[in-house]
Amino acid sequence: MRLSRTVGWGCAVAVVAAAGAADPEAGAGHEEYVTVLERPLSAGTAAVTVLDRESIEALDAVSVTELMRHVPGLDVSTAGGRGGFATVQVRGGDPNFTAVLVNGVPLNDANDQFGGAVNLNSISVAHIERIEVIRGPVSSFLGSTGLAGAVNIVTRSGSNGSAWEAGVAAGDASALLLDASISGGGKTPFFVGATWEEEDGRVAEDGFSQAAVNGRARVAFGRAALAVHGRVAIWDNEDYPEGSGGPALGTGELRSGDNEEFGVGVRLDADRNQGYFDVYRHELERNTPAIPPDPSDPFNGVPASTESAIYTHAVAGWAFTFLRDGKRQLRVGAELDWEDGDNDATQDLPVPFPTDASFALDRWTTGAFIEWTRKRGPLLLELSARVDKPEDLDAEWGPRAGLTYSPGAGDTDLRVSAGRTFKVPSFYALGNPVVGNPGLAPEVGVGADAGVVHRIPDRGLRAELNVYWYRYDDLIDFDFATFSLINRSEVESRGAEAGLTLDVGPDVDLAFAVAYQDVEDRSTGEALLHRPEWIGSAAATWRPCERWSFTVDLQAVSAALDRQIPAPTRDSVAGHGVVGTAVAYRIDERWRLHARVDNLLDQGYETFIGFPGPARGFRIGLRFLGG
Repeated sequence: MRLSRTVGWGCAVAVVAAAGAADPEAGAGHEEYVTVLERPLSAGTAAVTVLDRESIEALDAVSVTELMRHVPGLDVSTAGGRGGFATVQVRGGDPNFTAVLVNGVPLNDANDQFGGAVNLNSISVAHIERIEVIRGPVSSFLGSTGLAGAVNIVTRSGSNGSAWEAGVAAGDASALLLDASISGGGKTPFFVGATWEEEDGRVAEDGFSQAAVNGRARVAFGRAALAVHGRVAIWDNEDYPEGSGGPALGTGELRSGDNEEFGVGVRLDADRNQGYFDVYRHELERNTPAIPPDPSDPFNGVPASTESAIYTHAVAGWAFTFLRDGKRQLRVGAELDWEDGDNDATQDLPVPFPTDASFALDRWTTGAFIEWTRKRGPLLLELSARVDKPEDLDAEWGPRAGLTYSPGAGDTDLRVSAGRTFKVPSFYALGNPVVGNPGLAPEVGVGADAGVVHRIPDRGLRAELNVYWYRYDDLIDFDFATFSLINRSEVESRGAEAGLTLDVGPDVDLAFAVAYQDVEDRSTGEALLHRPEWIGSAAATWRPCERWSFTVDLQAVSAALDRQIPAPTRDSVAGHGVVGTAVAYRIDERWRLHARVDNLLDQGYETFIGFPGPARGFRIGLRFLGG
């Protein structure tokens, strides 16, 4: 198992920016290359972790949420089981500071009340080939949204020959997972896969169900290639609203949501020219129950609400590469971005009639970028910059500089990078007639990090250590005096993270990750909610013979501040650690049996005040490989 391949990676970030949609074949099957650029992962200047398919299978995870817990510097917040809203925070940044993409298509919804945070529980791992996580400012490549980092999920592509797979898994809490796929190689490699997932009552009465289809294809003609990929997901969930005190302290009423997602990306590679076009559409129907105010403060309750929303995001761009000689590379490009949001909503305020909270906005953004890299001996220098002009806002710059030094045989990389990043206000923050503010300015961040990566290939060892510092200004916050959102907060985040993978003999693989973060509101001097100081994970895989595989994993976090309306006397949740285990048995070349137990020790804990973590759970599955 290679649970995490963490390396310096700066130039490869342009995979999701300058190229838009990830190319399934470039570098496929080679662990040291990533997506479009066919460049070694080590040839860059930023911190990136790649979770490969082998890691996903060893952990037997069913959602991206479970996998993100094993990436250094990431904290995953989830309220309940699969039906709860789960987000990832990179190096102490807000959840909506992380750009989440599937094959380069962004999923961040500017229409939503969470400001663009992506629910990772809605993304199945059934057809994922790998997950690429970059930690640090990425506005120089992605434009708005990626203040703290990015998560790019790459789905499977065509195989060398025709093949098909099918799997079924079931467990407690009415858990069921069905998936099937077909793929082909040759001159037109393709992959098409479908999944059905459901779960009910993992934590109290929450629930989740989803039907999804993923597809990819690539056609080569002459010196050009056309790649197309798409994703459709229809999912429903029932969970307990944030701030409600959950099933333990709240009213017990559930929030219900019906979601339809559609994403497609097209990319044309023609020699040094690259053109791309991405579209994402999210339709949402949601009913949220009221959260009664605490008796000591009659104004801190949340009214019931209903909403019907549609968000569409389209990106078209072009890039050209100069000086591609192995030592130098210059890339320039331009991009046109369009967003359209329509939210019909009502809030049941204490007046004789519901208050209309509807809004409809659209936004055009034009951007241009340039990236220059220079390799000279053990030094790699990277300079990049991007300028974006959102409609009705001033132009925003996203510069970045990085340097990697690889002395000796190249088994050690020393790197440093710095950059500026920004995020335009969400449509909800600008247009909501109850709390919105059309005069909001973009949130801005600046920061730097430095790190070292050391490898001993013969031992399968890869060790890394990173330190970082970021400052975020003009953060959007709610002001009770004006009862609206305003720019005022200043947050500083600093910390360190370490990761280690090691082969202990031919049969045992180990992986460890630990991170320390100190996040503070500079305007008040107070620590921020939901930011544990310590985050850690570990995993060990043992293969006693060719057919058997055993994995034990641990995720642990320290205490974190929290606030829930029904619990005014509490201000934090205790730290906890959860152990899981997975086992797989290969019956023959076609059949594979696998099982997993979550929370093996049945640890009782809270993820938020009043939100219990899932108790011990199990599932068992069978997979067939044909072709």
